[in-house]
Amino acid sequence: GTLSEGAEQLSSGRPSTWRVAALPLLGVLLALGFDFPALSLLAPFGLAGFLALAVSARPGRAAREGFVVGLVFFALLLRWFAAVLLDFTSLGPWIAAGAVLASGTILGTGSALCAWLTSRLAWRFGQGRALSAGALLWVGFEITRAYFPFPFLWGTLAAALATRPAAQWSATLVGSWGVSLLAALVGSALAHALLKRMRQGSWKPLVASLALWTLAAFGGLFFLPEGGRSLRVAVLQASMSRDAAALDELVAYEELTRQAAEQGARLVVWPESAVGYRLDRHSGYRARLEALAYRHDIDLVLQSVLGGGDSPRYNSAALVLARVGWRGRVDKRQLVPFGEYL
Repeated sequence: GTLSEGAEQLSSGRPSTWRVAALPLLGVLLALGFDFPALSLLAPFGLAGFLALAVSARPGRAAREGFVVGLVFFALLLRWFAAVLLDFTSLGPWIAAGAVLASGTILGTGSALCAWLTSRLAWRFGQGRALSAGALLWVGFEITRAYFPFPFLWGTLAAALATRPAAQWSATLVGSWGVSLLAALVGSALAHALLKRMRQGSWKPLVASLALWTLAAFGGLFFLPEGGRSLRVAVLQASMSRDAAALDELVAYEELTRQAAEQGARLVVWPESAVGYRLDRHSGYRARLEALAYRHDIDLVLQSVLGGGDSPRYNSAALVLARVGWRGRVDKRQLVPFGEYL
């Protein structure tokens, strides 16, 4: 029964117009939540469509369609590559656009592989099991990107949902990969309900899946711990010229820190590479930061390159406490591509 059903569902022939039109739309749905957090709940719908197409096509077609979805998703996600190349190099717009497309192409092969394997599983075991396996394959693709061939941590379902209280609460229990898996399983359930609706003409499975997703997405609001202490945090970003001197940068961030403290901030966070001094080599810079924290009674988190010489050099986060001074550091150990990895 499984094979005969699969033979009917995975029939060859030209893909219909709606399938072709759906491919870029699914890539957009996966990418929207990263630019517009309010739309992050659409990400599982993008994955649902991806899985539904994969289990209803032969493996070859599924791979091609999965590649197009991945290409659109990652090209949209990584379009900032073009901005970096245009701002900091003289390579020109064509090279910048090519870099974005090349990145989408490379990563799109991963989504193509996911779709191909999901289609193969649908042929062998049926759609239901293949959809669940497809969710696992997608999260496996995310994990693989984080470690091989070089760390590429962008574009996970957990990251898309990071602003959602339910996702934050779930992450304390299952971690970020667990959040991605929960979202992927929701996508699998939505895909199963959609296919069942198309076969049987009933809206009940789809409505039930949507209700389940709504409960999962917003249920965390009712389970978040209440009470405890609150902490007012300020995150700073100065508008500085690229050629600004390190002292000018320091003065600008000192002023922003003062303003944040006057507005009630108790923890102030500076951006990466905010000032061109180093905590371990510029004693005056360190003393000035410690005095700043003490004077305004705030704790300060900032970045500094630390080490070098006979010891490794790290991109580190430093903590300066109001009453203690420079308390400690956390070294970045997993580098991201290009500027750090290469």
